[in-house]
Amino acid sequence: MTFWVGDKNQKPDQWSFDNTLIETQWDWVNQDLVALYPMWEKGGTSIRSVAGRAIDAPFTGTPTWSMAPYGPCLEFTDNVTEYALVEMTGLGWNLATNNTEDWPLTLVISGFIPTANPGANRGFIQIGQAANDGTPFTLIRMASLTLQFFLDGGLREDSQTLVVGQTYTIGMVWEKGLAVGIGLTHFYLDGKLLSTYDAGANHQTASTSIDLYIGNGFSPSAPCKIGAVMLWHGAKSHAQMAQIGCDPFGPLRMEDDTPWLAVAAAGGLGPAEIITMLNRDKISPLRQM
Repeated sequence: MTFWVGDKNQKPDQWSFDNTLIETQWDWVNQDLVALYPMWEKGGTSIRSVAGRAIDAPFTGTPTWSMAPYGPCLEFTDNVTEYALVEMTGLGWNLATNNTEDWPLTLVISGFIPTANPGANRGFIQIGQAANDGTPFTLIRMASLTLQFFLDGGLREDSQTLVVGQTYTIGMVWEKGLAVGIGLTHFYLDGKLLSTYDAGANHQTASTSIDLYIGNGFSPSAPCKIGAVMLWHGAKSHAQMAQIGCDPFGPLRMEDDTPWLAVAAAGGLGPAEIITMLNRDKISPLRQM
């Protein structure tokens, strides 16, 4: 499998990359990609997008660099103020009520693992004006172990029960027509469409000052691990969301191990972890070349 989801002509300077290695089934990931935050750094007080716009997301509190079955991740503690802050304006986004050119958008959270039952409402992804925004534009949370999606301050989807220790891929796709007030929002779990919400004229209540909070939202952080967060300035299709839901780290692989070795040499991943990441694709022997 291959790795890279950014502009084919832009890459981290320390990586040796041959863009002819990009597999065609992941070409769509490059289109409209704004940011990709893989939680593999294993140290420091921020995460950085390795594709799209390479801006840092600094930490508030002390989320823990940890490991998961799929490799490195970022872990958040129950009922503690811990998050990484992504400034949406830094990504070039203006989600104001009457703005049309910056819609639609897609969000995917890969490698989400609940590490405990919080026994309360705990957000882990929020797009809002503040970490404790009372009516956030978007909020994804655990109510005990029920997965809940909020939009425009209201609960829109809560049909799924999560299992502690299980790995999930969570996604939202916001559509928006050329006319203000036209649009649908789709909610996904592991590539499966859970439901679609038609907000009508109330579809966009976002202001120009909203940001993305990874780790908590409206309430203290949820007990969880997160492997990667991806953002697109475009609405991905049901088929594309199903593809990344079934193979959530597919866009994070490449055919050679040069990038992983470079990270390891810089004090990041060890050899065992590199092998783990390069072998994430459990069905590769069955894929036609």
